[in-house]
Amino acid sequence: MFHLVVLILTAFVACLWARNQRKDWILTKTWVTDTTGSVEVVARWRRITRCCRNQQDDTW
Repeated sequence: MFHLVVLILTAFVACLWARNQRKDWILTKTWVTDTTGSVEVVARWRRITRCCRNQQDDTW
């Protein structure tokens, strides 16, 4: 039970960090998927992030 709580807290903190570092996170994610050769995954990720970006803010 304790391990489950730690896992949830870790995921929550990672989510907050990713939201704060959103631009860097997306660049890193794109780079990682590009190096693995998964172009389709990268394209899908960019579509998702573009959709989220348009809904949340237009600052970047």
